[in-house]
Amino acid sequence: MKHINLIVIPIVAVGGLYTAASWWIGGAVEQRLDQSERRVVAAYPDLAIVSRDYHRGLFNSTEDVTYGIGASAAGQLMRNRVFQAMPGVTADALRLTSHLAIHHGPLPQLRALGLATIDTQLQTPPVLQKVLGPLLHGAPILQAHTLIDFQGVSTAEVRSPSFQYQAPDGVTLMWGGLTGSGRTTGALAAWSGTLTMPGMTIKGPQGHLELHDLSFSADMQRAFDVLYVGHTAVHLKTLSAQTPDGKSVSMAGVSLGSDSVLKDEYIDEHAVISMDSLDVAPFAFSRVGYSQSFSHLHGESLAALVTAMRNAQGQMRVPGAPPADVARANLALFGRYASEVALHEPVLQIERLGFFTPEGEFRLSARIAMPGLTRNEMQGPLGMFALARHLDASADLRVDAAVLDKFLDASGRREQIEPQLQQLEQQGYLRRDGSAFVTTITFRSGALLVNGQPFRRNPAVAPH
Repeated sequence: MKHINLIVIPIVAVGGLYTAASWWIGGAVEQRLDQSERRVVAAYPDLAIVSRDYHRGLFNSTEDVTYGIGASAAGQLMRNRVFQAMPGVTADALRLTSHLAIHHGPLPQLRALGLATIDTQLQTPPVLQKVLGPLLHGAPILQAHTLIDFQGVSTAEVRSPSFQYQAPDGVTLMWGGLTGSGRTTGALAAWSGTLTMPGMTIKGPQGHLELHDLSFSADMQRAFDVLYVGHTAVHLKTLSAQTPDGKSVSMAGVSLGSDSVLKDEYIDEHAVISMDSLDVAPFAFSRVGYSQSFSHLHGESLAALVTAMRNAQGQMRVPGAPPADVARANLALFGRYASEVALHEPVLQIERLGFFTPEGEFRLSARIAMPGLTRNEMQGPLGMFALARHLDASADLRVDAAVLDKFLDASGRREQIEPQLQQLEQQGYLRRDGSAFVTTITFRSGALLVNGQPFRRNPAVAPH
């Protein structure tokens, strides 16, 4: 009997400890999920948690969270003519419910080692269930499997099934599915992930849209509580669209990238958008690109601006509010907080906005800064004039004459625009450089110069 007790007592003790640990872990996971959900909603004011139902068990728990559109965004959405053409359908029909099956650690389901595993299913909105339910064969439109390790780091695998749908009006939708993975640390202090979408096609009487090989990747770290710095990239192999009248647009080799770093209390950011080709009849563009750098952005002031705009968004954009009043209120708020950013002398550098065509090249670069601005100058009603006094901006433009000719022909306004261009050339505001037009514009100390000459809107005598 004594030998049996020596075996049973440790087993019971271990079982009790495991049960207690599982219960404690369950509480910690519930708190973590609540914090993450609140942070997501705080970051997106037009998103709201409609309901949250958490059932906590000893070894397993479940949660159902329903997300809806906030009142301000719902009011705007319902004024859209697409929704107005759908009688009886309200913004509530777009609510999404996420069902989570949570298995507590330290050995969740005896299949892993960690705080918990979570199997998430995103349920189809009721308004779409009749259509998508049979197409998905009972599978959720999106599902994920997540492991939370003992350091609080979550790793997840995400997938969405492919399907094809034929609508009664002849529209065909082909969705190639979606796969992805992600990693987050506690309280979303850092996150990274990838998403891959093979393609999507929409065809019907009103035309067609087709895209292939869309991917996204990111590696971000939180800064100043509401900002994130790091790397993001989006790549799209091809996209094409055509309307019934034969008008079409296509693009290939599309890339969007952003890199930002935190240096002491300042953020430097570089962003690039590029396309290998863009065809919009009658134009065929290649090496299309835009690249910019923001340097010396004061992180604390920028975070205050972002927070203020988020907090005010729901208060200002109430249903029925006149758009003009909303725009003025947002502009006033932006001006108030953006001035704090300006006081720390940020610099915007547009390194290239340009493209090539068979006829030639268009290229623009610019730089904008406001050095020496002081807080005293920004006080009172003349603050905006202080911005103008300190504005230091420059731009360089080059466009091949053949490119300009083609744009004039396509606009149908050659007779109106060409004389104006000739006048600018006579005044020295446009210069010939071989087969191209070039101009350099500077604004410094309140003076606007074009090609080194003071700019006059309607000069009686052309400058020399």
